[in-house]
Amino acid sequence: MSESKVVRDWILIKEFPARTASFIHISIPKRVARLSTRRNRMRRLIREALRLENLKPEPEYCWRIAVVNSFPNETKLTEVKKWLLKAVKNKTKPPSKP
Repeated sequence: MSESKVVRDWILIKEFPARTASFIHISIPKRVARLSTRRNRMRRLIREALRLENLKPEPEYCWRIAVVNSFPNETKLTEVKKWLLKAVKNKTKPPSKP
């Protein structure tokens, strides 16, 4: 598996071949945000930024988005959009088959 790249210490995106249809999985562990309300807000911000920027995986691929550090409390949607755009540019691809 290729090495992961962390963007701004907030968001990590890995791309994998999908078994069925393409999808996006968003993971925010409890160690990043203890309260479920914080994790849900972070998840909603990411989903909305993806929707507004029309970002989605290529057909037959899935994205695993992991939040590796807690967002500051006052994080705005525009900031999350910037982080996601950078993360998409730097996402890790699956290893190519020889």
